[in-house]
Order: sequence, then C-alpha cells, then structure tokens
Amino acid sequence: MTDRISLLNNFYSSFNEDARLTKCRSGELEYITTMHFIGKPAAGDRILEVGAGTGRYSIALAHSNPDCQVTALELVPSNIEVMKKNMGYLKNMEALQGDALDLSRFPDKTFDQTLVLGPLYHHVHKLP
Repeated sequence: MTDRISLLNNFYSSFNEDARLTKCRSGELEYITTMHFIGKPAAGDRILEVGAGTGRYSIALAHSNPDCQVTALELVPSNIEVMKKNMGYLKNMEALQGDALDLSRFPDKTFDQTLVLGPLYHHVHKLP
C-alpha cells in the first residue's frame, strides 16, 4: 500500500466523513451549492462520482432520478461500508472500491457526467 493510500485510510478511520456535509453550516452550504450546480440528471444519464466518500452526492443523484445510473468510486473501505449502508436498496447505483488515479476499469465514453470533488485536494505530490 502506498503512503498516499495509507494516509487516506488512516485519516478516514478517525474522521466522520458521513457527517461532514450535514452537521455544520459550511458543510450544508457546500452540499446545497454543489447540488444546485450539478442539477438533476436526465433519464438515461450515466454518472460517475470519483472519490465518492460515503456517497452523499451519488445517493442524492440516484434518488433524484431512478432512470439514471450512478457509479460511486471510493478508495477508503470504511467509507464504502457506510455508503452501501446509506444507499440501501437503490437499484440505479453501485458502489465500487478503487483509486481515482486509475480509472482504467472504465472504457472511454462510459459516462455522461463525471464528478471529481474530494480527490482534487487529496492527491499528494512529491516536490523535486
């Protein structure tokens, strides 16, 4: 396991990601604003959320239109466990474990929309 992956797994084992967007005003504002700009998916849309955390956005999108298909990709196993519990029996959503730096499992043009929120600030660069 790389240092980056170990770092993220350790962080999320001591952080309540599931409550981040619901338990404080800044998190609520982030969620409302982001959902406003994402909008409601159209029937038939195929959506990928990379770095889905506990699935807050993916689950909301899947609930908002049962005729779309949502794939949530998350690196941290504990977040996937929570996501699967939160998504219940949604038939139009799947939760997968995987790394945002390797999307080779998905052929080109698989998705109509892709959300990449968390991984943008989690990527660790080594400076020269």
